[in-house]
Amino acid sequence: MISTGNKDYYGIEPGVIVPFADRWNVRYGYRFRDGLGGSTGERTNTHRLGVGYNFTKTDSVNVRYDRQRGDSEQNSWNLAYIRRV
Repeated sequence: MISTGNKDYYGIEPGVIVPFADRWNVRYGYRFRDGLGGSTGERTNTHRLGVGYNFTKTDSVNVRYDRQRGDSEQNSWNLAYIRRV
């Protein structure tokens, strides 16, 4: 892909987090992203499904699977450690 300059995008990403079994949660999110101006050809739809575990009120770990379709197609696994302050 050859870049011809800056591109502007907008995105919408709603989601839900459902807690269960004291420290666990399940997450689902959907992300719609598209380029402004109609000629960028950068539209994507991403579904995200994950599970998280809260060690404490400030420390947690999450594993997430993303399935992206549109201008590019890819699947990815994500692992995150989160520290809230």
